[in-house]
Amino acid sequence: MSQLETVQVTRSPEVPSFHNSSWTSPVPKPASISSPFGPRWKISSDRYDFHRGIDYFDEDDTELYAIADGVVFQHREFTDGGTTTVIEHELENPSDAMFHDRKINKVFSYYNHLNSRTTTEGQAVQKGEVIGRMGQTGSTTFTHLHFTTRLVGYCTLQYQVANNRVPTASSECATGFDPAVHPYLFVGAEPRLGLKELYEIQPKNSSFAFAVRYNTSRGHLDLDVIETDFGKISFNTRAGIWGKQTIEGLDDLDNITSWMSLNPGIFRSTTPDEIYYEMHFFQKPAYLEVLDIYGEGIRWNAVGSSSSSSSSSTSSSSAEPTGAGSSTSSSSSDPAETGSSTSSNASEATSTATAKASVMANLAMTGILLDTGLAFWKLRKAVKIEFKPRFPFVQFGGQKGYEEAGTDKYDEEALRYMYAIALPLFLGFTVRSSLYEKAVRPPPLDALDQTRPQ
Repeated sequence: MSQLETVQVTRSPEVPSFHNSSWTSPVPKPASISSPFGPRWKISSDRYDFHRGIDYFDEDDTELYAIADGVVFQHREFTDGGTTTVIEHELENPSDAMFHDRKINKVFSYYNHLNSRTTTEGQAVQKGEVIGRMGQTGSTTFTHLHFTTRLVGYCTLQYQVANNRVPTASSECATGFDPAVHPYLFVGAEPRLGLKELYEIQPKNSSFAFAVRYNTSRGHLDLDVIETDFGKISFNTRAGIWGKQTIEGLDDLDNITSWMSLNPGIFRSTTPDEIYYEMHFFQKPAYLEVLDIYGEGIRWNAVGSSSSSSSSSTSSSSAEPTGAGSSTSSSSSDPAETGSSTSSNASEATSTATAKASVMANLAMTGILLDTGLAFWKLRKAVKIEFKPRFPFVQFGGQKGYEEAGTDKYDEEALRYMYAIALPLFLGFTVRSSLYEKAVRPPPLDALDQTRPQ
């Protein structure tokens, strides 16, 4: 396993964060997480799964809090989710931010597996007010809160599809999209500390050409976007995810896209600080970006990027990005970022030299073929040549009656043909050779950034 050189990047997030002092955690111990939002290995079912909430663990009857001012929207009893309370929170959205095709105006917070409730439907609640107690009702084997935040609407996409709901602009159920987003967008996560690193690993089988392992920590349980030149997926919006219209399709992480298989590592309440996700690609991408829900992350560029041992220093240090004001920051060892005009990749230099040698070989071969053709043309001027339908197919007759001194005119004519044909070819190959390196070298990282949506 070799570490890949990366640069820190900041992009516009897929969904804006609303976290501020108006919001609080739903639990007393927000760091006690047994399962994060998004792709995971579901230990209880021994399979991969797309988890649309966060599981907070604690003791039976731990108090649970309203994350912000709101109104109790619903009390439900679900087979899987058990005793559930849903609270509706109005959102201030001065920037008119959109989620899919809807203006963001509210969020619904879901509290599952409750032992008991302390509210009634329609009741107004305030931030931090106790709304129930943690339990293990429904389909679960341990005490925890499955906490979900649903933006704009409250019905899952899978429910809408199964019940033939036609999306309408005014409906909070028939929205045409899956409303569950990462709860950190509202309740936050502090401190956001720890490494973000990429390692090249062995592909899991022969179907894949390239594989990468993304290592991070409990301080960064907020993975959202994986982007390459083949495409992009977002866990918050489900953009680019195959099969999202059914639960089975959404959970099929092995076939999450047409270009990648995603395999999260096992995560549980006792998992140490380091967590990881494996990405197996059918073809090696030209670049890879891994971003969190805030648009901050790391980028690896295949061309001009080299691997180093796990102990070597890379640009993805433990320091956090300085903020959205700077779009990229990199290690000074990266020539593409420091403005160095010399490539640090020996294999690229070798391939360029090989290409130039190939150009010269083509030029020499063209000269040989041209000389042979002109010699044959001269020969036909001096000797009578007849073509026959039988072997040896060619019969040479007598001379056409000229002295050797009389061939000067043919030599001069041959030279005129040679100059007329060879000179443009020679100039063309010379220009191609001089420009070849620029043609094969892709644009630097900054140029790539200018061509992608920000």
